[in-house]
Amino acid sequence: MKKILYISLLCILLTGCGNKEKEEKNNEKLTQTEQEQIEKAQEDVYSVMSQIMVEYQLSSLDSEPIAIPFTVICKENEGCKYGKGTKIELEVTPKKGTFTLKDGETMLFEPTTDIVIGDYACSIDNKNIVICKK
Repeated sequence: MKKILYISLLCILLTGCGNKEKEEKNNEKLTQTEQEQIEKAQEDVYSVMSQIMVEYQLSSLDSEPIAIPFTVICKENEGCKYGKGTKIELEVTPKKGTFTLKDGETMLFEPTTDIVIGDYACSIDNKNIVICKK
């Protein structure tokens, strides 16, 4: 169980890091501070995704495991919830966003463009790569 969790988290981190080079070329016009803020927003989205995966994997130990697709909806004043309004405690809470874990084996999320972290609009593509823009 722990091996699956560690491998999943490692895959997300490696996938996210693989695109930094491309992003750096696209964002050469940004100041150092702006670039750091964008990277922080991306890390925050990856953090939320990781915690959702952990919640899903831990549910397999419960008597009522969470079914796939596992969707977590975040709203600014309500926090992040899934299922019948069950709140999920996250280290970072997006202002809004929908996270749908669509495959429990490979830990892939559905593509989305509605995530807002601080002042940044973020999206997850079909390869779990997170892009954030001001």
